[in-house]
Amino acid sequence: MRHADALSRSANMVEKDLILFQEVIRDEQARDDLCTKYRKYEKFWVDEDGLLYRQGLKEEPRVVIPSTLVHTVLACYHELQFTAHQDVSRNLKFLNQKFWWGTMRNDVSEHIRRCGACAKRKTGHRMTAPLGKVLVTREFLDVVSSGIVGHLPISERGNKYLLIFVDHFTRFCEAIPITRQETETIEREFVTKLITQYGVPKIFRMTEERILLQH
Repeated sequence: MRHADALSRSANMVEKDLILFQEVIRDEQARDDLCTKYRKYEKFWVDEDGLLYRQGLKEEPRVVIPSTLVHTVLACYHELQFTAHQDVSRNLKFLNQKFWWGTMRNDVSEHIRRCGACAKRKTGHRMTAPLGKVLVTREFLDVVSSGIVGHLPISERGNKYLLIFVDHFTRFCEAIPITRQETETIEREFVTKLITQYGVPKIFRMTEERILLQH
């Protein structure tokens, strides 16, 4: 069940696809009583880096999220501007591809129920179309947006923010751990992690929105 290719994808998806540092999840798993119990069950296993996964029959491995990080995961996947405050079913579908915790469905529903932005959209008032040109995307790198998530728990390397790049056409997401929110840091990571690996976006937008997480 633990094929080498699946293990490789799992090891990368935590920091690459989002949104937490691998060592932060591992350390919180070690402190969580439920995660300690899960280690004894058949569907759960630990990789060489000490990260706990759940993997059912014919399923891809999913990272087990301890209770202390549930709010962080939900906020990151639901509240960033370019994740568009999606509904319960879409959030569940996306989260289930990468993560697992026992109360996921209830937690997602409750988080969205309490979301102020979502509540405003359900008031019944007609939405006014935003002024300005609508950006149309037809291929990868037509439009890329960027934002910052943090303050996160500090990692062993001193990182406490995530610089996120999202391609509007494919919804591909690159999450890069950083220590500071300085312009110089953002510019360096934009060049070394985005441009050198994938190419130059035709349009690049840096949102002023920040997801601030309380711990």
